[in-house]
Amino acid sequence: MEIINIEISKLYVSDVNVRKTLTSEEDETGIIDLANDIDVNGLINPITVRQIGDKYEIIAGQRRFLAIRYLNKTHIPCNVLNIDT
Repeated sequence: MEIINIEISKLYVSDVNVRKTLTSEEDETGIIDLANDIDVNGLINPITVRQIGDKYEIIAGQRRFLAIRYLNKTHIPCNVLNIDT
């Protein structure tokens, strides 16, 4: 497993991800709270992705990804796994 910083624009949420979108105000508030925590403490646990072509599919960490994007960061630390579907 390799941890690298990946551009936010190269990431996308997997189609098999349980959380497809934010469905309620409570979910959105949770992302903002998480973003505030990450802003103060940093991202403790990198998200997990797999590379597909020149993009990266998010396997685990959609909420962390959304929080980092909310903070207008350009990159996020990622565990890159070499796995198939």
